[in-house]
This record gives sequence, structure tokens and C-alpha cells, in this order.
Amino acid sequence: MKHKFYFLPLLLLASCAGRGSVMPQVETVSWHGWDRSVKMSNGTVAVILNPEYGGGVTFFGFCGEGAASEDDNVLWNDDVIDGWGLEDYLRTGRSPSAGRFDVGNERKTENLHAELWAGEYSVAVGPDNSVSLISPESEALGIRLERKYELDPVEPELTITHTMENISEEEVEYCFWTRTLLPSGGIFFCDVDSTEAYPHGYSEMAFEPDRLVPVPGHEDRVLCRHGKFVALPGGAQAKKYGIFNTDGVTCYRNRDVLYVKEFEYVRDGRYDCNPGHGSFPMMIYFNADFIEMEPNSPMFRLPPGGSVSFLETWRLGKVRD
Repeated sequence: MKHKFYFLPLLLLASCAGRGSVMPQVETVSWHGWDRSVKMSNGTVAVILNPEYGGGVTFFGFCGEGAASEDDNVLWNDDVIDGWGLEDYLRTGRSPSAGRFDVGNERKTENLHAELWAGEYSVAVGPDNSVSLISPESEALGIRLERKYELDPVEPELTITHTMENISEEEVEYCFWTRTLLPSGGIFFCDVDSTEAYPHGYSEMAFEPDRLVPVPGHEDRVLCRHGKFVALPGGAQAKKYGIFNTDGVTCYRNRDVLYVKEFEYVRDGRYDCNPGHGSFPMMIYFNADFIEMEPNSPMFRLPPGGSVSFLETWRLGKVRD
């Protein structure tokens, strides 16, 4: 995986001198109404995982030695769903928020993914204090998911290894689709690659029917020039864009904190997360409340008993203008 932080020289990535042998701390906490949340901390940042509603991340932020505070959370939480479980999702259709995770493609899994999307995950703590959340078996999709969360002992860095296993007796084909929500009002940016299919390197996405919208000459909240894509989430109108990003580095600055989300890009992989929406490895959606950063893996075809993994890394930095 590439690690590129060359595009904004004004950034100061937070780090600590030297690496000790102390492992991150892991404890069970109550957070947003979920009493079995799992907190990981290393004295610089904290991570709170939610095994009760989808196996995602509900907190990621600087905390020092103190308790995790919502003011320090870079993620956007929907307070309406506090304490919810699978039955609440099935009753209302209101989805998990913050650092949520899914499988695609979207039209193939949207009516079948409830147990993986909003179900209860089991928890396993490794000897290195990594935390694995394991999904229930989805008979509807024929897969089981595992997410291994590893917090660096010192640095503000979280590595997430997603693993998909085919538990059925038939071949299955899906992609990983990671969907991170952060509050609107900041600046999203990444590199883009122009191709014959996508000369601008990106395209707006529209729905009903699913289709790509030709890039207009001027967009109020999006700018793409010289291989750089910038978005200013917010505004009254929700928007979604596919971005042809191949270095796997995407960033969001909100006030003085930079969130960096890196993911694996597989050259020659078949990207098909949203049928009718082209072959973009990165997507963003935003509205007045949040931006959703949505990298996806290529489609993976798994025989019975087969498995595959997909890696992403989250980092935090302090910004010095």
C-alpha cells in the first residue's frame, strides 16, 4: 500500500517519537446506548467499535490520556439510532452511521444484507490486543465477514483487515464496500486519474434509474483540476460522485484535524459497486449533515469455502496552516 502525504505541504501529521513495546489498551465501555462497545486506545487516539449494531466504528479521534469525548470524534453519528439493534433496523430501515461497512454490489445485496449491515457481531481480542469482530453467517448472501482492527501502539493509525468467507455450497461474488461518515463543513480531497472512459477523472452519480451524469462546466461544491479532486460537502442538495482514484489515498480536513483513509486499489480488478454507475474504486456522497467516503474493492469471486481479504488504514493528523 502506498503512503503519500505530498499534496498539502502545510500538514503536520501527529506522531510520537519512538515506539514503545506497550500494546494498545482494550476495554468494554458503554457508548451511545450500546453497553458492549469495545474501546481501543494508545494514549494518542481512541477507537470505539460497535459489535451490537453492524460491527463498525463509532468513535475515532484524539483523546490523549483522557476519556473519549464526542467533541474529539471525527466521525458523524446519527443519534436517532443510539442503542439500536437488528430488529430496529428491520422495523425502520434506518442504517448504522459513523464508520459503517457493507458488501456490494449495491443492487445485488441491498435487500439481503441486513444481518451483516446491522446485526450483532461476536468479539475476539488477540494476544497483540487487536480486536476482531465476526459477523453472523448470512444465509441470504452465503458469506460471513470478519474485521480485524489493529491500533498502532503509538501513532494515530488504525488498520482494518476485512475478510469475507464463502460459507455456502455455491460460488459467490461480492465486493467490500467501506462507508465512513464525517460531519459536513470540511474539505475532501484526493488525486484523480483521467482515462478514456473518464476523461475528467470523476462523474456525478444519479439514481432512479442508476446512471452517470455528464460533468457540467461549473459545480458549486466540486472542483477538479490538474489531477486533484476537491469537494466541499454541505448545501441543501445531496450529491454523489464516482472518483477514479488509484493511489488509494483520500483525505478529509475538518477544522484543524485531517482524516486520511487509505485503501487497496487492485489494478485490472473489476469494480462494480453500483451497477449503472461505472467502474469507480472511490465514491463520495454528501448532504447538509455529513460526507460519506466510500472506497470499494473489486468484485471477488469465491468458491465454496474460499475467502479473501481487503485492507484499509485510517490516520489522523493535526493541521498547521
